[in-house]
Amino acid sequence: MDIERILKTRENAIYYGIGEYQKDCFGWVGGNAPACFDDKYLSDKDNLYFYLTFQNPLNPNKQISIFTPEFDVALEYNTYPDCKLLLVEHELSSQSKSDRYKHPEIDEIYSIYEMSTEKDMPEKKLCNQIWG
Repeated sequence: MDIERILKTRENAIYYGIGEYQKDCFGWVGGNAPACFDDKYLSDKDNLYFYLTFQNPLNPNKQISIFTPEFDVALEYNTYPDCKLLLVEHELSSQSKSDRYKHPEIDEIYSIYEMSTEKDMPEKKLCNQIWG
């Protein structure tokens, strides 16, 4: 991956896709939060729910997880700097068996996979080719 072309010159971007959930992936939308959050309390003020996690493209040993508040709160606070999203970088972790942070409005679980860093986006790469 040519990080300079993506982050500095912004000539390219990282494209992600979603597909059928695969248990061995380190990226998914919906379902339960990564297991590393099982013993953590995320917020005193807002009920936060797991939205998605993906493997950090700049550090493949880390994941980035995003948590959102309830739908009405997310709509009310939907622009920077007042958005209520919580983004957390953490060690690689599989999906928890606990539904503690499961989003009540997201029923399906999908895998996230990196499609390309090129402008023309070649064919999809399978999850196990990306994450081992």
